[in-house]
Amino acid sequence: GLFPSCSQCGHQHFKNFGAGTQTLYHALEREGLDRAVIMIDRDSQSLRKDFQKLVSKLTTPKLPIVIIATYESAYSLPLPPMSVVALIVPDQGLYYPDFQSEERLWRELRRFGGKLAPNGRLFVQTFEPESKYWTTWASQDLAATGQVLLEERRMLHYPPYFHLIRLECYPDKGRSSLVVAEAVEQALRKLALSDIEILPRYLPFNRKNRYHILIRYPRGLVLPVRLHHFFSTLDQSV
Repeated sequence: GLFPSCSQCGHQHFKNFGAGTQTLYHALEREGLDRAVIMIDRDSQSLRKDFQKLVSKLTTPKLPIVIIATYESAYSLPLPPMSVVALIVPDQGLYYPDFQSEERLWRELRRFGGKLAPNGRLFVQTFEPESKYWTTWASQDLAATGQVLLEERRMLHYPPYFHLIRLECYPDKGRSSLVVAEAVEQALRKLALSDIEILPRYLPFNRKNRYHILIRYPRGLVLPVRLHHFFSTLDQSV
């Protein structure tokens, strides 16, 4: 529901069990599989001795193991070859207005595919199987999907065909972030730089008062000296 509540007492406050790893562990525990589980999260890597024990378990496994890990830990640590890798909602980053979100997800899929043993399988859980990303991948291999995404990036003037410079504007000396961004945008447009596009200022997702300005230019273009000089004159509010 819109306001989730406890099914027993109706209360709307919940104890935090983590963002997924603890939930999965408790599910395996109920199935009697918790003895073979290695948890990789912030707590298991907080102390040096704990981290060393973790690496020892991963590099010398004594029995078939189940690893529950966050994404960053899973592809940065020396994991043994896996028979099955299941990614829980890896496409949640696609819901945010980030031009690199599709590229980041493609990179994660490649990384986790590299953790598989021969004939291993990669499973993906998603709440939107009908989305363009998954329907494209379902009809062809990952490399071909990457080519489709790259073609879209070329048409949208995104990296790697174009470079983007992001200026982040902060409140300064009684001026709001919006006022700072407006002044910077006007100054940039007065430079009248050819082949360099000044995109309108915008407020990113989850930023209450920190406007951004994007500068976009074709890959291979050498930035004009005037633009370098402009950046050097900006104060600490940008």
